[in-house]
This record gives sequence, structure tokens and C-alpha cells, in this order.
Amino acid sequence: DTVWNYVWKVNRTEIDYHRDHFWETGYVPVTSILTWPGNGNVALGQAPKLAPFSDRNGNGIYEPYDGDYPEIRGDQALFFIYNDDHGYHAESAGAKLKVEIHGMAYAFDRPNDTAFKNTTFLHCKIINRSPNAYYGTYMGVFTDIDLGYSNDDYVGSDPERGMYYGYNGMPVDGTGQSYAYGA
Repeated sequence: DTVWNYVWKVNRTEIDYHRDHFWETGYVPVTSILTWPGNGNVALGQAPKLAPFSDRNGNGIYEPYDGDYPEIRGDQALFFIYNDDHGYHAESAGAKLKVEIHGMAYAFDRPNDTAFKNTTFLHCKIINRSPNAYYGTYMGVFTDIDLGYSNDDYVGSDPERGMYYGYNGMPVDGTGQSYAYGA
């Protein structure tokens, strides 16, 4: 938990800057590039490669001072790792599956594209770290989409494209609340 209880936030511009300057004397990468979880500790049962990265010298080890950098989706990304094999499952009281999730939430900087400027993507890699084989298993994501005033929001889905979405059901959001968007 002390190592992986973290969300790495990286921008494409930070990666580009790192690629252009990693070799300069005195250069220090931003924290998220420097601490990117490219490699796990195999001795502790972790996977050898965790977060995706560009391996400039092909040695399989994430080394930002040698020019390696995170490979992200979109123009800004949040990367996180969690495993359900921790603590008591208070919400469900269910058994631990011992699955690990590598998640990357990302977005694109496209201010003139109404679809992209209002879309956040989430890519999840689910890894079975247990000795069990799970058949007929379904995974779900709970999302509480609040767009300003939450009582006029709706949720829809498009299963064929693997997406769901939230939208405001009224042309004017809320009735003047400080957290509502208004018109």
C-alpha cells in the first residue's frame, strides 16, 4: 500500500519535454514520470512489468534517467493499480478474488471537438493473481455521474461500443445552486 496507493497523473507535454531533455545535466523529471510504476518487484510476487512504458534501450527496466517514459493514452492520463486482496470487503462481505486492476483514465485536448472535449475514457486491465480460474465472470464499474446539480442527470449506455455516458436532462442545470452549471 505504501508504494502503490497512488495515482500517477501525466500529461503528453510532460512526456515530450522529458524525451527532449532527459540527457541534460541537472534535469529532474516530474514526480509522476520519475516514480512511474514501470517495474514491479518479482521477489514480492509482483509482475515484472506493471505500467506501460517506452524502453529506449530494450533492457525491460523502467529507467527515466536513461530516457524511458510512460506510454499513456490520450493527452492526459491518470494511472492506478489496485488489488482486491487487501483488507476486509466491508461493502459486500464477499470473498477476495485476488484480482489486480491496472487502470488508465485519460482524455484528449481537443477544444474544438464537442465529443472529445466532453469525454473521459477508462481502460482497465484485469489480472487474475489467484490460483483460481474464473468462468462466466462479469465485471462492472460503479460510477456516480453528477453533472453539477445531480437531480436532473441521466445515464445511458452503448454496449456495442463498450461505453456508458452521463448527460444533463435539462437545458438549465439546477435551480441556482452554487454547484450547478446553469444554462
